[in-house]
This record gives sequence, structure tokens and C-alpha cells, in this order.
Amino acid sequence: MKKNKIVILGGGYAGLMTVVNLQKKLKREEADIILVNNEDYQYLTTKLHEPPAGTLEEEEIKIMINEVVDTNTVTFKKSNVIGIDKENKKVYLENEEIVYDYLVVAFGAVPETYEIPGVGEHTYFIFNSDSIHKLRNQIEKMFQRYSKETNDDLLSFIVVGGGFTGVEFLSELAYNAPSLCNKYKVPLEKIKITCIEASSSILREFDQEIINYSLFILEQYGIKIICNEKVIRCESDGVVLSNSEKIRANTIVWTVGIKGSHLAAQSGFNVKNGRVKINQFLQVPGEKNIFFIGDSSIFIDDKGNEEPPTAQIAIQQGEHCAKNLIALIKGEKLKPFKYVYRGTLMSLGRKKATGVVYGVKVKGRIASFLKKVTEWRYYLKLGGLKLLFKKMFI
Repeated sequence: MKKNKIVILGGGYAGLMTVVNLQKKLKREEADIILVNNEDYQYLTTKLHEPPAGTLEEEEIKIMINEVVDTNTVTFKKSNVIGIDKENKKVYLENEEIVYDYLVVAFGAVPETYEIPGVGEHTYFIFNSDSIHKLRNQIEKMFQRYSKETNDDLLSFIVVGGGFTGVEFLSELAYNAPSLCNKYKVPLEKIKITCIEASSSILREFDQEIINYSLFILEQYGIKIICNEKVIRCESDGVVLSNSEKIRANTIVWTVGIKGSHLAAQSGFNVKNGRVKINQFLQVPGEKNIFFIGDSSIFIDDKGNEEPPTAQIAIQQGEHCAKNLIALIKGEKLKPFKYVYRGTLMSLGRKKATGVVYGVKVKGRIASFLKKVTEWRYYLKLGGLKLLFKKMFI
């Protein structure tokens, strides 16, 4: 019996969930499973907004890959992916190449800058561990400098984008502002936090009741919301809006949108905004041995709607991808992927959140607790009780 080689690129929600499910159901003699990731840990993207605001340490949102991967079954390679040769079934890493029988591409997303001048040079992002480390250092540095320079621009913070990530970070930063002010002996009234949203409202993906509650909390925090204005240029000391107004700040955080990795297009796949459209089995059309899942993929549901790239769908795709890979290896029929939407929860600072759970709108402390429960559920799925207890009592 041929021993198949399965290569998984990316250790995020989709990729790691694929690996964990494969290692549970495939015997070592049935397949060589290789996981490639550029770090030896996974970071929880649903908690990325917390470390830069100062409410969590970076280590607290990491899951070490060796905590959940069975090294007797899976080979882990810490490396950057340089390219994919689908004709010859090869993956090129920094210092080696890997031949595969089956390939799972689970790259994460990167920020979309829309080629707006100054975004790359003058803004901070929230999308990986390096970006949040830089933002955390910037915020701390601004507080440190203010105690010596007393320049109000140092304590002015602009968040461009009033979507999910932007609102979560705004809330977390405002929640922790009193603690930062106390730490650096800075008057709280000097803090100025502004959100700029190009559309008519923040959180357009939610219904009006949730938007209103979120606006109420943000107002309590003293956050200024500007809607119907686009940022047309970012500068070192602020942003310029479509009405030519300049808003000054030394820290600009860009949370406007995401796109897929450039590697898919470079490797000859048909892409839309860096993401690859997949079929109902999570495969690339015409490439039955190649799966794209998570943020790197575009999945269209039965009604013709494009599902948004979220952690929730990535986890479900990872589980289903493992099942279809096993079916392929065993010569069984593949099953179509059916996304089950269970709800969305958005934090609004510690002990406050809002969202929808199984069609029921929730807010306040109960929503915050339910968000924590979803995290615990993920730990249990990924690493069992051992990982769950470790993360619960970290």
C-alpha cells in the first residue's frame, strides 16, 4: 500500500485543525503528514486586539504547536513558503523542497491597504504577532514620551475602519487607558481616540440593535466616531480625509480590510484579492489533490453567497478538509462542506461584549462570558482537556 504524503501549509485555525484531525484518524503507515508554519506557535486572531491595548501579554494568545501536534505522527517544519509547483507537486521552502501527494493551503490573511498613500509607512496593523508587538511598543512609547514632552498628539490615537477588529481594539484601548495613565502619570482627559469609517455606520455586518449598543459603549469610553469620510492619505502625524480635513495623531491603526497571500497568485492559481475560489469539497477546481481553506480561500454557499473569512468557518473547514483527505486516500466518496453559522461575538472591553448566538442577540457580561466559552471550546477541540485547563488557568 502506497504511503501518501500530505503537506499542510499554515498553522492557523484551518491548518492546525486539519492536522489535529488527521493525526487522530490516520495511522502512521497510511500517510506522512507534514505541517509547515513560519512560527512554532499559533496565535488566536480573535484575541489579537488585546495585547497591543495592554490587557494581555502576547504569550497568552499563543498556542505552541508542539502542545497539540503528535510528533510521532506529524513532521513539523518551521519555515517560510517560497512557492508551490502544482504541476510537479512540490512546495518550495526557504532551504528545501517537499514533494506532496496531497496539499492543503491554509495561509492566513494580510492587511488590504487599497494603495492609499502612506498606509504602509505610517500605520500599524493587527494581523499577526509581529504587528501587535510593534503596536504595543508604539503605544507604550507614546505614553512614555508624553511624560517628558507634553505634546497632545502623542496621546491621540486614530483607528481607521469601524468593522469588527477596529471596534474591538478601540474598546480594549479605551478600557485600558486609565491603567496606562496611572502607570505613566498621565491625565486621562488627555487621551483622544478617534474611529474613522468610510461608510454610513460602524459594524455594517450587524443589525441596528447591536450597532446601537456598541455605539453606546464607545460613547461611554469617550471615543469619537467619524462616518462617511474616507482616509485618502496617511502621514507621520495624522490622516487626511476625503473632505480635506486633517486629523492629527502620532499613532494610526489600520483595520480596513484583508486580502489573501501573494503566494497563491505567484504559484499560478486563479485568485480574487489574493484568495482562491474552491469547490464544495474545499478543493481547487481541476486540482483534486489541492485544498485551499481558511482566509486563503473563497467559499460560495448553496445560495451563491460568499462566506466571510472568519475563525469560525476556518475551524469547520479544517475539520471537514481532514475528512475529505482521508476519504481520498481510502478511495471513498467526498462529502460537500456545509458551513454552520453559530453566531458572532465581539468584545467591547473587559466584561462587555455583544453579538448573536444561535440567532439570539446578547450583550453585556453574558455576551462576554459566552465569548470566553467559545475560546474554551476551541481549546478543547484542538488540544483536549490538557490544553483547555492550561489556558483556563494561565
